[in-house]
Amino acid sequence: MTWWSAVPNRGSANDKLKMLPAWAKRCGVQSADTAKVSESVWKGTMHGLLWLSSLYVVILSGKHSFFHRPCQVWDGIVWNKNLYVDPPAFDLQVIYALQLAHYLHTAYATLFVDTWRSDWIALIVHHVVTLSLISLSFIRRFLPMGALVLFIHDISDVLLEFTKLNVYFKWRHGKPSMINKYLSDIGFLLFALSWLPGPDAEPPIGLTALNAPKRRHQRHYLRKALYGTCFSELPLLHGGGPVLPDTSNLKSL
Repeated sequence: MTWWSAVPNRGSANDKLKMLPAWAKRCGVQSADTAKVSESVWKGTMHGLLWLSSLYVVILSGKHSFFHRPCQVWDGIVWNKNLYVDPPAFDLQVIYALQLAHYLHTAYATLFVDTWRSDWIALIVHHVVTLSLISLSFIRRFLPMGALVLFIHDISDVLLEFTKLNVYFKWRHGKPSMINKYLSDIGFLLFALSWLPGPDAEPPIGLTALNAPKRRHQRHYLRKALYGTCFSELPLLHGGGPVLPDTSNLKSL
C-alpha cells in the first residue's frame, strides 16, 4: 500500500466533480440545472488555467514583446518544408499543445459526456473550426499571432462560464437570488466587452495595419478580410442573399 492510498477521503478529481451537482441541489438550484453546474465549473477552471498559462508566456515571462508591439507577430516566420529545421519558440508550442488537447477533449465531451443540448451541432462546428485554426496556424508558423489571439480569447470563456453559473443560481429553492442575478448581469456585460478586442476584431492585425505604414499589403489584407467577413454574415443576419456590390474599386483599398 502506497502512502497515497493511505490518505483518507482523498477523492479523485472526477469524484469531486460528481459532488458538485449534489451541492448545487442542496443550494436549491433547479433540478434541470444541477448537472450543468459541474460542467461550468470544469470548463471555467480549464479556460482559466489556459488563460493563466497564456498570460505567463505572452507577457509575464518577458521572452516575447509582441503583446506590446503587435507588429512583431509577423517577425521571425521562416518558411521551409520541415517545420523543425528552425522550430518556433518552445513555450509557444506548449501553448498550442495545451489548446489542441483541450478542444479535442471538449469536442469529445460535447458528444459523449456533457448534458445533451439542442445546439450540439453548432458546438461541434465551433470546436472543429477552432481545431482547424489552431492546426493551420501552427503549420503556417503563425504561433505568435495565435498565442496572442488565444490569450485574448480565453478570458471570454472564463467570463462566459462565470455568467452561466450565476444564471443557474438565480433561482434557489424556488425564490430569486438577487446577488446571483446582479453577478450574471455583470458577467454578461464583461463577456460582451471582452469580445470587442477579441477573436472577431483581431486587434493585432488592426494595430499592425495602423502602426506599420510600410506593410501596405497587410492593410490591404485587413480591409478585404473585414469586408469578406461582414459580407458573408449578411445572409445569416437577414435571411437572404445580399445585393452584390460594385467591386471595381477594391483594388484601390
